[in-house]
Amino acid sequence: MKKKWMMAVLATTTCVALMGCKKEEPKQPETVVETTNEAETKKETEKETETVQPETQKLVQTEAVQPETQEAVQTEAVLPETQAAVQTEVAVLETESVTHPTAATATLYIGYDGSFQEYPFETTEAITPEALVQGIADLTGWDLTLADAITSGKGGMTVCFSSQCSLFTGPPAQQKEEFHMFDTYQLAATILGSIQRTLQCYAIDPTLGDPSNLDIYYCMEGNQPLTISEINVTIPLETPYHGIS
Repeated sequence: MKKKWMMAVLATTTCVALMGCKKEEPKQPETVVETTNEAETKKETEKETETVQPETQKLVQTEAVQPETQEAVQTEAVLPETQAAVQTEVAVLETESVTHPTAATATLYIGYDGSFQEYPFETTEAITPEALVQGIADLTGWDLTLADAITSGKGGMTVCFSSQCSLFTGPPAQQKEEFHMFDTYQLAATILGSIQRTLQCYAIDPTLGDPSNLDIYYCMEGNQPLTISEINVTIPLETPYHGIS
């Protein structure tokens, strides 16, 4: 009987032990599952970290670029002001060149028979024989209108007067005191002598040569001999002017 009881107890103990073993075995897969989950979680975390890093790098790069971008924006903002300043300077230079051009100078001679007064002449345009004659007219108040342009030839210059010139119409009603003419002879002699001397000294510098070497010829409108009927004087076309006789 004792042997049977002992065998029963051993059998029972063995069953319990086996049952205990079977109950502990299922726990291992749970541990593996948990480990797998943790691995997957780590991988996802690493992926998220890798995903976040490029964005972080971009932010860092953006922050690094911002100063240069700001400088570029500031430079672009300054450019219009710089261009405006340059345009202003150019405009000022152009205005100064128009307002203060280089002046050309010459000398006007007023008188006759070797007695002349000198007057400075200044113009912003090119000095021409016509400009000098007009300068004498502006200075004295005489009408010295020309019929044609002054020509060069025959070793000198030819001056052709219009019919409205003071040689034919007389002095102006209101004469300038300094250039007051008392009669037609004095007026004609002064007009012709002044133009002659002024053109001669314009063509030949008195310090370098003799201006009288340049012949001056006179004529009237229509290329006719200069005739001043009031004093009965005619100056031939072919003869250089040597004064009124």
